[in-house]
Amino acid sequence: MIIPAQVGAERTASGRPSPLATAVWVIAITVGSAVLFAMYFLPTVLHDASHYAVSGVSLVRDGANLTHPYVSRSPIGPAYANFQNGTIVFGADLINYPAKLYSLLFGLISAATGTMRLAYLQGLTLAFLISGNILLYLIGRHYLRGAELALFLLVVNLLPVMELRLTAGTNGVGYTAALLLFWLVLVRRATPLIVGLAGGILAHTRSQLAACLAVLPFLYRGIDGRTRWRGTFLPMAGGFALAYFALGALFNAWSGTAAEVSPFSFYTDHFSKSHLGAQELLIVAQKFVRGVAMLFAPSQLFLLAPVLILCLLRRNDRMIRGLGVAAFIWVALPVVLYSFDRFADPQPRYFMVAVPLIALGGILMLRAAVASVRLRQAILGATSLVMAIAYVSAWGLPLAALHPQTVLARLTYLDFPGVEAALRDNFADDDIVMVNHALPTGLSRLRRVVYRPAFDAFRKGDNRQIQGIVFVYGDTLYDQFFEPRDWLQEGRPPEAFTDMAGLTFRRTYQRTTPYFDIGGQRLGDAFFVIYKKDAPESVPR
Repeated sequence: MIIPAQVGAERTASGRPSPLATAVWVIAITVGSAVLFAMYFLPTVLHDASHYAVSGVSLVRDGANLTHPYVSRSPIGPAYANFQNGTIVFGADLINYPAKLYSLLFGLISAATGTMRLAYLQGLTLAFLISGNILLYLIGRHYLRGAELALFLLVVNLLPVMELRLTAGTNGVGYTAALLLFWLVLVRRATPLIVGLAGGILAHTRSQLAACLAVLPFLYRGIDGRTRWRGTFLPMAGGFALAYFALGALFNAWSGTAAEVSPFSFYTDHFSKSHLGAQELLIVAQKFVRGVAMLFAPSQLFLLAPVLILCLLRRNDRMIRGLGVAAFIWVALPVVLYSFDRFADPQPRYFMVAVPLIALGGILMLRAAVASVRLRQAILGATSLVMAIAYVSAWGLPLAALHPQTVLARLTYLDFPGVEAALRDNFADDDIVMVNHALPTGLSRLRRVVYRPAFDAFRKGDNRQIQGIVFVYGDTLYDQFFEPRDWLQEGRPPEAFTDMAGLTFRRTYQRTTPYFDIGGQRLGDAFFVIYKKDAPESVPR
């Protein structure tokens, strides 16, 4: 890596960062982030990505709160069952899906381009990866110089768990939003009220940023030992609440969602159904112990786990201890919370925002303990090397993934050119269309959709009002959850589906796109298939 200190002075005579050095850093970070993304970005995960995509498109296009076809329902229950009994409400959603600000970005891009592409989510992922690393640099250069700053960036980016930033969805945007809050506190020394207002707005990109209320006061304590808890927490909490609920009310008014429904209800509803009971405390304890032990694994905090402990023990340096306490809270919250979850273990994506705090605290602690600059750089270099080995061991070194054709194929494997025209040729805007769980390209124009039931339920159901069926599926895709398995015959959709009333839905369109893994190996194809109901005169009497 080119270190700006080798190009020119890092700071001017006035003590300000050198514009030349800053430009070199930003260019190096942008190029490095783009290469990292091209090599390791994961395929679009439909379960989350399509929620955010549809939420954004429906908000901008219709002013509606729709996140997926299977929640086009009233009352709560399977969409097809409500369609059968006449209680379905199209375009209405009883769940206020979080991350509305992130979804809004996707919706605005789709509106500006006139089409919906899930590849836009990958573009947003890259943009937040670059901006996050630039923020990381801006924080680091306030405390570090030259090689130490470069190694700080490497340690953070090469921790294997940080690969989660490359998944289309809110992992990267939530991480970047947290870095923006860290920058406001650690570098700009913004007032707690301003930081709270910013946090309240950014929490609409990822609701877990509400944890900043418990974390950021310790950063203030670290940079100014005289700061009292009440003097930081109260104005910060007030600013957060004001911005968060005001923006939430605006989104609710825009989408016609009930005022009492909060994005937090998405999580409270989940945990109200999945939490372990008091009689299962042994399971909770086991999950907690396992969660703590996993922090030391290469797939989670790895070498930074003992660094975090050392930062917590550093009582004679309030800055290091402040970074350690803030990071500890952010790590502990998901570990404790998910110990009570019946279905999921603690998820590193919720605490990876603590990684920069731990890395910075560790380097500052090393600087205080080791006087020799060369020895410090050697220790950091060895740490970066171990991180790099762990990263490559976990994710490989897929240089073939950098081929432009491979990158493009991986970006667009769920975006099918020409499907908008095919949908327009087959369906009118007010037609009722049955779809499977996936909602990529083209379906942004369909407004009355019903999530497909089990095939046997379809055969026995009343399908006279349904004009067609749209499936998106794949043979060996990253996300197998969305295959309409019971609808396929020998792994492929048939030429036609016929229900017990004799209604036939015939295949009128099929488009395929290839799917490659990060090593450039073709794994299979993704399919976009349209079925249209036969004209009335062709239906048996």
